[in-house]
Amino acid sequence: MLISDSNKFIFVHIRKAAGSSIRDTLEPLSIKPAKKLASKVKSRLLKTEADYQKFAYRQHSDILKVKKLMPKAIFDAYFKFAFIRNPWKRLVSEYEFIKRTPSHGRFKKVNKMGFDEYIVYQSKRGDAHMVNMLCDKNGILQMDFIGRFENLQEDWNYICSKLNIENKQLTHRKRGDKIDYSQYFNQKNKDLVAKLWSKDIETFNYSYED
Repeated sequence: MLISDSNKFIFVHIRKAAGSSIRDTLEPLSIKPAKKLASKVKSRLLKTEADYQKFAYRQHSDILKVKKLMPKAIFDAYFKFAFIRNPWKRLVSEYEFIKRTPSHGRFKKVNKMGFDEYIVYQSKRGDAHMVNMLCDKNGILQMDFIGRFENLQEDWNYICSKLNIENKQLTHRKRGDKIDYSQYFNQKNKDLVAKLWSKDIETFNYSYED
């Protein structure tokens, strides 16, 4: 989650959808992360920090977190955007990213899993579902614009124009070796992803072939 008062935007960072590359440009324009221990305790434990500028947002906080804290007039006025990705490919990308990153908090657990086991494990994590990150409890999108990883540079060009910021060519900072996603899937686990991520697939009109 990045919030900019100077450029009036809210960026929701969806995992494995080029968010780290986008952050490189947007972080200098954004509110600095809360560093005071009191703010972190209030935000993470007591959940009583009422100032949206002081709240210690997680990197992948959902849009409702800031909506609860930010005055309605400001929330409505700020440009809210995110980038999304094909659910089947996003699963493979994050699975392989965690397995090649020993410093990752879930490395030891995921490194012992086969891909099919990971699908089930990941489905139980709320922020693994894009609708949970971008919609309210009734499934209504709270965003002004949703870019697609599959159309990354063109959609990023639009964001830069909208925010009136310098348009820098995006670099895929956390990219691993090129992956043949089809090697991870058979009909059974393709259908499993379709079932477990049905809301994402229906809301954002994805299919395995995208």
